[in-house]
Amino acid sequence: MFDIAWSEMFVIGAVALVAIGPKDLPKAMLMLGKATRQVKQMGHQLRQQLDQLNYEAEIAARAAEARKPAPEPQPVPPEQSTVPTVGAPEIIPDPEKPIPENADAEKPHD
Repeated sequence: MFDIAWSEMFVIGAVALVAIGPKDLPKAMLMLGKATRQVKQMGHQLRQQLDQLNYEAEIAARAAEARKPAPEPQPVPPEQSTVPTVGAPEIIPDPEKPIPENADAEKPHD
């Protein structure tokens, strides 16, 4: 977290010893440790709450997406259709008309 070398920590400790005094230094270090622990716990709780809010927002967005009605299919314009419309009566024989016995002979071969 902090980029502090051992020599810098030694200087900070020496200054604290002189400023606070040897009698009160253990109490000050204990208070500093407790304060650090509380800050870490608060950061952890904040992170958990933000994660929970993010999760709830994601669930709500997915539920809203699921509640949306499905889009109605758009009709395909005839020029884009793949279903043959011209010549369809020639392709589909009339069920009431008898099929000639030599049906292959009527059509010219290429």
